[in-house]
Amino acid sequence: MPYVSNPPPPDRFVRRWLIVSATLAALMLLWQFLPAIEAWFAPRDGAPRTVIARGDLASDEKTTIDLFESARDSVVFISTTQRVRDFWTRNVFEVPRGTGSGFVWDEAGHVVTNFHVIEGASQATVKLADGRDYPATLVGASPAHDIAG
Repeated sequence: MPYVSNPPPPDRFVRRWLIVSATLAALMLLWQFLPAIEAWFAPRDGAPRTVIARGDLASDEKTTIDLFESARDSVVFISTTQRVRDFWTRNVFEVPRGTGSGFVWDEAGHVVTNFHVIEGASQATVKLADGRDYPATLVGASPAHDIAG
């Protein structure tokens, strides 16, 4: 029986490498021509329009502005941190958790905020409108109503 050689199996590595290379080259070309593509789809007649004053504000708008201006000093900025443990070294350290706002409730300095602002935090700092920072302690919370103080 004569010796019959089978053809070698197709080299899938080379084929996959070519497909990946072609895809990357296409993405790089798309990235290069992206500004031209955006300019092609952008409207061409984008002339600026003149802003015209509409006149005096209505009385309810003036009342709302007065309300905001009188209450703005009671608004506070709250930043929280959380204690986390490094998986490998088992060291505990504080990382920023989140930020939010609240308002001063009374003369004693109690602050009301949303529960989701302080949820999971190990420490909170309150910054007043005048720039002073104070450490905060949680007095009470109602997660069902998303409120804390």
